Amino acid sequence: PEAAPRESGVRFVWNDGLSLRAGSWLRVDFRAEFQWDARRPGDHPPESFDRLRVQRARGGVEGEFLRHFRFNSERELTERDLERSATSPAWKDVYLEIDYTDAARVRVGKFKLPFGLDQTTGISNLDFIQRSLGATSLAPARDIGVMVRGRLFADRVNYWGGLFRQDGENARSRGTLGAGRTGALRVTLRPFRRPGASVLDQLELG
Repeated sequence: PEAAPRESGVRFVWNDGLSLRAGSWLRVDFRAEFQWDARRPGDHPPESFDRLRVQRARGGVEGEFLRHFRFNSERELTERDLERSATSPAWKDVYLEIDYTDAARVRVGKFKLPFGLDQTTGISNLDFIQRSLGATSLAPARDIGVMVRGRLFADRVNYWGGLFRQDGENARSRGTLGAGRTGALRVTLRPFRRPGASVLDQLELG
């Protein structure tokens, strides 16, 4: 049978969300995340108590162009997780990544320092609705910098290493300016990874 013709031109598609495509050289995915909380205040709530409120609302775009350039841009619309969130910048991840080889991908912009599994896991992929106190208070979170990451030896070794302007947003508050230039390195090992493995495939050291 003849191969299906490749679609060209600019078009919108629905693939786990709204996406803009232009031939095979551009993909832009539109993302939105919301979290609503329902709270019961007790017998004598204050008049200003919100029984239903938006705890978190975030919008952004991600995608790739020319097959080897990936980008991501996210902005917080409202965030009420912590008292310190009033000092947290609205712009979250804003970066460009060059992806010519899985062994070394270069990322430039604002993103999370490679430190802390809980902090570096996306909020929509966490097992719980909130991150742990250690992740929100001790892990560096985001900063502006450049990072190289990659996978080696059939995905048995993963590494992330970067240089950042400061030591992350979590280190800065109304009374703390944070440190200066910061380096970060993270390496994970999966020494028993093999095709068809089950328990051994999930063992990760790092």
